[in-house]
Amino acid sequence: MVTFVVRPSKFIQIVIIQKNLHSISKRVQAETNFEVSPCDYSPCQNGGSCSKTTTAIGYTCSCLGGFVGQNCNQVDGRTVSKFTCDFETENNCVFENVDDDDFQWTYRSGPTPSSGTGPSSAYEGTKYVYTEVSSPRGQGDTAVLSTVNTLLAGTSSYCLQFYLHMYGNPGTMEVKFGNRDSSSSSVWSESNDQGNQWVFHQVELPPSFTDPVIFFEAIRGSSYRGDIALDSLKLSLGQCASGPSACSANPCNNGGSCSEDAAGYYCNCMTGWSGDNCDVQDVSGNSYSCGFETVGATCIFKDTTNDEFDWTRRTKSTPSSYTGPSSAATGDYYMYIETSSPRVNGDTAVLSTQDTNLPAGSWCLTSSII
Repeated sequence: MVTFVVRPSKFIQIVIIQKNLHSISKRVQAETNFEVSPCDYSPCQNGGSCSKTTTAIGYTCSCLGGFVGQNCNQVDGRTVSKFTCDFETENNCVFENVDDDDFQWTYRSGPTPSSGTGPSSAYEGTKYVYTEVSSPRGQGDTAVLSTVNTLLAGTSSYCLQFYLHMYGNPGTMEVKFGNRDSSSSSVWSESNDQGNQWVFHQVELPPSFTDPVIFFEAIRGSSYRGDIALDSLKLSLGQCASGPSACSANPCNNGGSCSEDAAGYYCNCMTGWSGDNCDVQDVSGNSYSCGFETVGATCIFKDTTNDEFDWTRRTKSTPSSYTGPSSAATGDYYMYIETSSPRVNGDTAVLSTQDTNLPAGSWCLTSSII
């Protein structure tokens, strides 16, 4: 019989113990030592090459261009003027999930699973990232995105721009900034319901650290209807553009209020006015809107009875693939025609104002159609 015994050592020791079953108490023992190099474990990442040294860790990595760090595990972003994250593909963003938080940010297209929270679609493109705060998540749990795997330019200003969606009963979203291997502090935060909309934000990060790391930290609130989402993120070297506010010129007329966004500004018009600057008057003195958000809501456009089929109220995607919208243009619901069998070519579905007595005059009809 041959037995292999491994003894603890800086070397691997293989002890061979052999018994001759035909001889009493006769044993032959042999020992062989094999030295193990740290490079045998392939510590160098992203194509880096490993060399044995006499240092404490026993090896050094020669990194390929664009990578730095003890194990070539960091992207060298010190000379990159702008990082862009559209979240259309995974693992292609300077901000990545960390391992020491409570849960992870998730890539998503279309609406989030829980009703009454989260976006119905990305701000641009098809995908975004969000925090799913349903069970087993609890109040106070955190999900963190960080630039820890990218070496940023030290003692330099950065401008962070992003679109944020906080709808329902969300907790808190924070941007934190600090030096690698030291504590970070909050430089910006947003809490509570911001409406069912994507909102543009801009945060300037001062040249305070030699090895800076930036964090997005989402903190779960008291309800499962508290998803937080990010999209269209940009991190640019240098200060954020400064200058007069886009709203300082008071571009909104006839009592409209001005709000800033990434494009500059938009106007919230008073009833009876519309247009980019609230300068288009409803000459009839009346206006009607149909959002289709609630069943039985008053809408002047109604199904008629002398057509072949009816319009259908729906949320999210239509049943048939490669047709129909994936979400409403605004809100959660919309009206559509389902043209699958038994519908045939030439069938019509009609919405009409025939049950409403409209005042005489000119009318402006606006709608979102897909």
